This record gives sequence, structure tokens and C-alpha cells, in this order.
Amino acid sequence: MSEDYTEYKAKPKRGPKPKPESEQRKRRVSVYLTDAEYAYLQERAGSPERVPAWLRDAGMKRKQQESIPELNREAWAHLGKLTGGLNSVAKAAREGQVLEWTLNDRELVEGLLRQIKGLRAQLIGVDYEG
Repeated sequence: MSEDYTEYKAKPKRGPKPKPESEQRKRRVSVYLTDAEYAYLQERAGSPERVPAWLRDAGMKRKQQESIPELNREAWAHLGKLTGGLNSVAKAAREGQVLEWTLNDRELVEGLLRQIKGLRAQLIGVDYEG
């Protein structure tokens, strides 16, 4: 009994599209550091996860990305939840689930969303034009 596999299609790979060959990082440089040196790098990079990128940028003399203070990260996350809530209110109003929704209410919510998005951008050092 012969089976026909001509219509079999492989599932698409998950994750981001692979970078072009010229942009793939294949070379590794290992360096031994003292605890004090590593602590210094973590401080400069802002977090242990940022050390490799910070070193790469420093070695290539590229502009260093500013580290974001932990308090700003926490505020950014909390404001994200607030933005999500306001978006839910706006969606409910558009779908007619809010009984008394005036043009002034809509403008108020949209204005709040713009201000919160601007504040969130400032917290992480990004320009926002909204």
C-alpha cells in the first residue's frame, strides 16, 4: 500500500526569523574577571542580563544605552496595567457596553491614554510623540 506524502507540509518554525548570515554572531570571546570587575560591569550595564550587550557596544565604541532604574521599570509596568484597563473601558464603550458614554468621556480617556503612554516612554528614556 503506497501513501502519498506530496501534500505534507512542515509546520513553520516558531520564533523570530533568522538574521542574515552577515548579522549572525558566531564568534565568542571569553574573559575572566574578578568579582569586583564583574560587579562594576553589572553596575555600568544596569543588570546582569545587559552585560554582554554593554561590553559589545563599549568595545565597538557605539553609544551606550542608558540603564533604566528599577523604580522606573516598576512604574512602567504598573502604568501598563492602567493603560490596559483604560483600553478595556474604551473598547466596552465602543461596543455599547457602557450606558452613558459622552464625547467628553471619550476625549478624557483618550487624553489619559496619551499622557500615560508619554509618561511610560519618559520612564525608560524613549521619545514619544502622541
